[in-house]
Amino acid sequence: MPCNVRNWWIEGEVDGKKHFVALGPQAKDGGFELTITQRDRGGVIQMLSVWGVVSEEWLRLSVSIRGKNVIVLKTKR
Repeated sequence: MPCNVRNWWIEGEVDGKKHFVALGPQAKDGGFELTITQRDRGGVIQMLSVWGVVSEEWLRLSVSIRGKNVIVLKTKR
């Protein structure tokens, strides 16, 4: 984890990839969007979406599974 964390910090690794990924938004009001797709019967479907949104008062983290919003978490800025 870095010394300076903005609103979010994302870490991940994928089998077979050389580099570990660790990143966060550059601006204090920056957000993010992460999408995971998966094969399904020869096609590709969007399985999971996670996004972080900043407002003046709140940080909102939302999770959607197969297009259905399932989790919304909020914290004060």
